[in-house]
Amino acid sequence: MKTTNEGFLVNTLRRLPRHGVKALAAGAILIAAALPLAVATSAGAGTLGAVNFDTNFAAGGNAGTTGQTSGTSFGTGASGKVTITGTGLKGDGGNVTVTSNAPGLTFSGASEVNSTTTATAGFASTSATLPGIYSITVTDNGGTYTEASAFTVNAAPSVSSLTTATITDTATGAAVSDTLNGTFENAVPAADIVITATSTVDGTSLTVTATGPSTASTIPVTVTPVNAANHAAATPGTYTLGVTFPDGGTVTTGAILTIVAAPISNLSPSAFAVSAGAVSTTILGTNFVTGAYVYISTTALTVGSGLPLTGTGTNDTHITAVSASVTSPTTIALNLTVGAATPGQDYVYVQEPNGTSNVLTAGLGIGGPSGVGPTVTSTSSTTAITPGSAQVVTFTGTGLSSYTTAVAYVGTSQATAAQTTIGAAITSTPTSVTYLVSVASGNTTQAGANNVVFTNGTGTAPYTTEGTGDLAAAFNIAGPAIVSQTPAAIVDGTAVGTIITLTGTGFLPTLTGTVVGGGTGFTGVVQYVNATTLNLLVTASPTGLPSAPGASYVQVSETGVGGSGTSESQEFALTFASGPTVTGLSYVSGTTGVGVGATGQVVTLTGSSFATGTTLGTFINASGVADPNVTAKVLTINAFGTSMTAAISIAAGDLNTSDGYTLTNANGGTTKVNGFSTDSLIIQPAPVISAVTPATATANSTTSFTLTGTGFSAGVSVAATADGTCGAATLSTTTTITVSCTFGAATAAAALAVTNTNGGTATSATVLAAGAAATTGAPHATSESGNGVVGHTVHIAVVGVGFYGQPHVTSTGNSVKAVVSFDNGTR
Repeated sequence: MKTTNEGFLVNTLRRLPRHGVKALAAGAILIAAALPLAVATSAGAGTLGAVNFDTNFAAGGNAGTTGQTSGTSFGTGASGKVTITGTGLKGDGGNVTVTSNAPGLTFSGASEVNSTTTATAGFASTSATLPGIYSITVTDNGGTYTEASAFTVNAAPSVSSLTTATITDTATGAAVSDTLNGTFENAVPAADIVITATSTVDGTSLTVTATGPSTASTIPVTVTPVNAANHAAATPGTYTLGVTFPDGGTVTTGAILTIVAAPISNLSPSAFAVSAGAVSTTILGTNFVTGAYVYISTTALTVGSGLPLTGTGTNDTHITAVSASVTSPTTIALNLTVGAATPGQDYVYVQEPNGTSNVLTAGLGIGGPSGVGPTVTSTSSTTAITPGSAQVVTFTGTGLSSYTTAVAYVGTSQATAAQTTIGAAITSTPTSVTYLVSVASGNTTQAGANNVVFTNGTGTAPYTTEGTGDLAAAFNIAGPAIVSQTPAAIVDGTAVGTIITLTGTGFLPTLTGTVVGGGTGFTGVVQYVNATTLNLLVTASPTGLPSAPGASYVQVSETGVGGSGTSESQEFALTFASGPTVTGLSYVSGTTGVGVGATGQVVTLTGSSFATGTTLGTFINASGVADPNVTAKVLTINAFGTSMTAAISIAAGDLNTSDGYTLTNANGGTTKVNGFSTDSLIIQPAPVISAVTPATATANSTTSFTLTGTGFSAGVSVAATADGTCGAATLSTTTTITVSCTFGAATAAAALAVTNTNGGTATSATVLAAGAAATTGAPHATSESGNGVVGHTVHIAVVGVGFYGQPHVTSTGNSVKAVVSFDNGTR
């Protein structure tokens, strides 16, 4: 008859006499801890089947046709979600991890969302995730299941150069055609290739767009030398490029693109009315030199083909260039007389004394706006505008004119037009323009900062060239505004009934709120507290990270703003906390765990999202019972948050073989590693000392000891616990150690401490009692061995007591000289 381990245990317990039950009580924890391990590793517990990676390659902005791809492969550097199907999975919603043998690949937020067949997790690869075919492993309460050759990692794209690596800003922000060279996937549609450009000077971005399908070695692109955030001129200097393909494979280059500032950036003011008469403007740019001259033209010209080599002038018969003078390397003063000119946008040429000529296309507007975008730097608005009212606001910058138009958008982007009207310019100066800003009263009037986009040009003849510039916080609209939450991050599983505090301004008792979960499953009810505080009562716990940054948000609206106005807040993105991801736990070289008795034994955890302030603690064994004998202190975390070291201490007497633990980030994000998982802390028994020979040492002497016991390992060391030092230990077998130790005057009791390389420690009984000083008085010999031989040097051993400090020895024999070579007090 076959007997299972469980059956053997039950039968054994049945045979125990009642007086033996108490004796087994302490061991019951160890027996219980072992049972889940037996189940978890049982053969045939389950299988894995299909593995599908959803790769969100559109992160960072992409007008692609699909936005993500799915399949059993992804590119190096990809991230997204993996879905794994199988049979026999536990499906209890918790205690599940996903791992792989692919280097640099990490998984987070694993859960079994289908009762018995499906596990999901987020994944992130790095440049260390080399191309190849790899396995995937799911571990849950029911066991560990591995699918060999489950997926393929494709090579990331590789960029070598831009054909045109240096581009001069055109001031109008005209796109420049270029070619990206390197190694790419062939025939990928342009819409499915994401390219980003980031300034190494200030981190701003400009737009690089694929204009045709890739080949194996090229991607046709256009580079638009305009700040993507505010449409101002791009920051001069070098830029890095990021290239991402549909399979998520991504590469970031070094400084590969250089933007040179436009020689002529704009005019202030940039336009004048027909028949304006004598007017003045300033040409702005770079590297102007005394002796340069200016030429105004209605058509494009080149030197030697209509553009004079000297003098200041115009080929527009209705405009007379009266004078132009360089006032600094960045400014030229220009005086014009504008008659009944033909409306339109004129070319402005600046020719240097060395013959170099630069042009500002559509830079001067006559009877309408210039085609070059303005740069707006400040606003006069210092108080919020109440819905249903208006405010006169003056904006300051360059490239403005009375023809410059303005449109308001909610927040700091151009995503949503504000319910605000900005009329025609009231007044303008060479560096400013003033408007009447009117805010409507309605449910869609959103409070807070508004972005204003300023435009020169109309898009219709004769002002077909346009240019724009932004001012992010151009003015504010009165009403509710949420600015922060407490706690700073909401952790997964936050209990229903928990109150999250929202702080801000302009809250009224009439306020109502909307909460959007954004894929987290989180919902809540907004409650008014006072003018600066709201409570967000949790009605459904979050069960995962937001599907995208800012996807979970709160928005509130209220009536009575400014007396009768109606306004709503801008969306406040809730912050959710995620704990670190652990993908590996390693020990001191040559060891596979931490020994009982260890003090500050260093271990290394690998994974992701480790951060300053991350703590390690709450050790629990495989049966879910807390283990107070284990403590930890985080020592270091690398700059990438992918590796951390910690010092582990395990008190004597710990009987567990493995412990789980909890990692907590400073924002509250928590990750629990189970005591039976592959990344649990392995606890190994301490060495045991059964005997020390000799059992007693002598003060002020050196003694050779032999220690016998169990559990001694290679690299073992022995130390005196007080008033002594020991040399290198010699491990004869795992049960025998020899070592020599030298003690002092026995000022304190001393024992021998044995430490294995895994930190496990054992301490012997006392080998030198406190106050066991050397025997005083004359030495006394009790026996001797060895005989003298004439003409030879021989060794004679003398046994007795009182031999301290290598005493002087003499002989009655003629010509006999004795020298003490060894003395341990008795020999």
